[in-house]
Amino acid sequence: MKYPKSDVPEKKDDSGIVKNLPSRNMSHKVKVSKKGKKTKEKDKVPQKHGFIREVLSWIGTIVVAFVIFFFLQTYVFAQYRVSGDSMYPTLKNGERVFANKLESINRFDVVVFDAPDANEEYVKRVIGIPGDEITHLDGKLFVNDQLVPEEFINSEPTDESQNFDGNGDFSMIAVTGELTVPEGKLFVLGDNRSNSNDSRNFGFIDEKNAHGVVRLVVWPLNEFGLLTDYHKELDLEENEK
Repeated sequence: MKYPKSDVPEKKDDSGIVKNLPSRNMSHKVKVSKKGKKTKEKDKVPQKHGFIREVLSWIGTIVVAFVIFFFLQTYVFAQYRVSGDSMYPTLKNGERVFANKLESINRFDVVVFDAPDANEEYVKRVIGIPGDEITHLDGKLFVNDQLVPEEFINSEPTDESQNFDGNGDFSMIAVTGELTVPEGKLFVLGDNRSNSNDSRNFGFIDEKNAHGVVRLVVWPLNEFGLLTDYHKELDLEENEK
C-alpha cells in the first residue's frame, strides 16, 4: 500500500476529523527507574547537588550571624551576670543584663566598671560626674546643693553583713579627700547602700575603666525590661565647670 502525501497513515475519528498517527520510527528517549516508573531524562533533578547547596547556604548564614554577633559583643554591647545584692532593688542577684558600650555616661546611670580594689568588675550607679560636689546629710543626698529624690535606693539591710548604715551621712571630702569629682573620674554608689562596696570605700573610679551603661535586664524573663533612665527623670540642673 502506498501513501501519496505522507508516510503517516490517516485515521478518521467519529467526528470526521482527520488525525495523523505517529510514525513507527518516532520515539522519545526514556529511562526506567528502579521502581519501574518511566521518566524523561530532562526531568531528572540533581538532588545531591541541591542538598549540598542548601547545606552550604545554612553554613554561610550561621557564619555571617556569628560574625555580626561577635562584632556587636566586642564593640557595641556586652552581657553580664549580676552577683550580689549591692544594686538591689534595681538589679537582683543572678540577673543577666546588657550594657551599651557606645553610650556616654551621665549622672545616675548604672555602669559596669573594673573594680579598683579587686580583680573583677562591679556594677554601681553614677552619683557624681566631673565637677560635682556630693553630700549625704540627714539621710538625704545632695548633688551640687540640689536635693536628689532617690527613688532607686533600698534603705533596709538585706543581710547581716553591712558596710554602711543605709541612711548614714557622709561628705565627699571625708571619703575621698576631694571637694568635687576630678576630671576623668566618677563617684559611684550601690542602690543597696547598707550592703555596697563603692566610692565610700575605694574612692573615685576612672571613667575610662567603665565598660558600658546598663539599660536592659534580659533574664529571668519575668524581670525583662529597660531600666528607668533617672538622668532624664531627675533632670538636675547642670553644674558650672
